Amino acid sequence: MARPYLVSYKAWRVAHPEKIKQYNRRAKWKREFGLTEEQYWELFAKQDGACALCRKKQAHKLLAVDHHHETKRNRGLLCDSCNRGIGLLQDNPGLLRAAAEYLEKT
Repeated sequence: MARPYLVSYKAWRVAHPEKIKQYNRRAKWKREFGLTEEQYWELFAKQDGACALCRKKQAHKLLAVDHHHETKRNRGLLCDSCNRGIGLLQDNPGLLRAAAEYLEKT
């Protein structure tokens, strides 16, 4: 037999997906980056809502928290493309410089 509070909680989650996403996002910022929601929005405002690397503003998506993977220190907020690019190049400045030189040569 289903417990009534469980059924109502599941129904609430289905009816409020945005609230669940917001809660999960806040929990991730705190757990993984040590940021409160207020700190995230302060950083967002400081960057004028734009990616710290390419400076493009994100109209419908939040910026990703970029951080040093060993020290866990936050570096800024990046769009998905810049965040993935840095990650795929293993956060390695030498590889990033080599990629830039390669692009400039060709």
